[in-house]
Amino acid sequence: MARSSSRRSRNARRTIRRSAAAVALLGIALTAETVAAHDFWLVPDAFTLASGGTLSVRGQTSSRFPTSESAVGAERVADARVLGAAGSARVTGLSRDGTSLRLRHRPDAPGQYVVAVALHPRSVRESAAGFRRYLELEGAPDALARVDRDGLLTGRDSVTRRYAKYAKTLVQVGRDAGSAPRAFDRTAGYPLEFVPLADPVALRAGDTASLRLLYRGRPLASARIHAGAVDWPLAAGATGPARSGAAAAADIQLASDANGIVRVPLARPGLWNVRTIHVVQADSGSGADWDTHWATLVFAAAPGGVRRAAAATGEVEPTPASPVGPSAARPSAARPSAARAPGTEASATRASAIPAPPGAPPGAPVQMLDSAEVARTVTRFHEALASGDSAAALALLAPDVVILESGGMETREEYQGHHLPGDIAFARAVKAARGPVRVSVRGDVAWASSTSVTQGEYRGRSVNSAGAELMVLTRAAAGATGWRIAAIHWSSRARRQPPQ
Repeated sequence: MARSSSRRSRNARRTIRRSAAAVALLGIALTAETVAAHDFWLVPDAFTLASGGTLSVRGQTSSRFPTSESAVGAERVADARVLGAAGSARVTGLSRDGTSLRLRHRPDAPGQYVVAVALHPRSVRESAAGFRRYLELEGAPDALARVDRDGLLTGRDSVTRRYAKYAKTLVQVGRDAGSAPRAFDRTAGYPLEFVPLADPVALRAGDTASLRLLYRGRPLASARIHAGAVDWPLAAGATGPARSGAAAAADIQLASDANGIVRVPLARPGLWNVRTIHVVQADSGSGADWDTHWATLVFAAAPGGVRRAAAATGEVEPTPASPVGPSAARPSAARPSAARAPGTEASATRASAIPAPPGAPPGAPVQMLDSAEVARTVTRFHEALASGDSAAALALLAPDVVILESGGMETREEYQGHHLPGDIAFARAVKAARGPVRVSVRGDVAWASSTSVTQGEYRGRSVNSAGAELMVLTRAAAGATGWRIAAIHWSSRARRQPPQ
């Protein structure tokens, strides 16, 4: 009997320990769910692209715009559409891309398009205290006040919270901004969404973006809204948690007025996001106690003093061309080409345009912003090589340019006399695909980077290599226009063969 009693005592202690551990784990899980609530954003690789191009947008999930901690699977997407002035189309090109959801779509016609995505709702069972803490952390004062005023959690040990997320952004297809159909005010019909009251493509730092917040198609008053900006080129991935975290610390908090309108002061240029949540009691018998709706909108603002045209030029996206590769003397060093694989897009900072000055004659050329012009200069250099135009290629090189490759260094004259003819021959012979051009501009200096894959046959030799390119550009001297290439660094390696 003593041994039996002792055994029961030990078993009871084990049960208590296991129960305590389970309770602790439950508490951790509930806390994690509360803390890890993430927004969902749509971030375009470029806000403008040439007619006939494929738009490419990342679905980002995190608490720090515009980073993404985990990829939303295609199976979670309830709706993905592009909304144009004349109609809408489903986006079927959905895939995982690292920690992002990737959306690709080729619009049928030029114009402005709203890209909209809704995620399937998910449900979470949590303690009443955890739900109250969730409302505090996520900034839902109206719901919290209603909970406390009406005693909606009194006597409840747990509640079921159902949440759904909706995201929108805008992309321009084609160069002719003035006559291109506008779609910025198209609604997606989601339970919660932002709708711009004026075309965001014209926004610059110092302006105010006016948006209307709709809940089930009606203006939502007194909603708490957050807005913030980060430097652009972020769609190209040129940011990190620390940088985005610093930007988040500078976010502003706003409220919608009686007509559901929120006015966002754009204190800085860059990539802007506006976000909100709306918490309501769920319909009886719906399987949940509370519904949480999340909505975001992403757009760009040009630098102050720079008024963007009604649409961008579309010049940022490289034009498909013959590949650019190494000289005949060095066939193993495959350089990036102006060609690109299907579905790849170029991205550059603030890919938009500056209209001609007031009083300029009709038809005066539209000047691109620095980053777009830098990307275009890089593309023109590759196009010149691919077409065999050595004079055009040399015209884009600064007089003191330095070209680095395979442990060697060449001046402009040395490159012209030695490797330029071979580079042209290689570019015309071997097919390649080039990835996005990523641009950063600091005053009169800019740098542009890209990667490529080169595959084919050159002078009886098989070529299969991965390449990387870094170009440093400087603004042209007084009396000239545009940018000149001051330094080029090419590197490459043989691609590993996939296992058989």
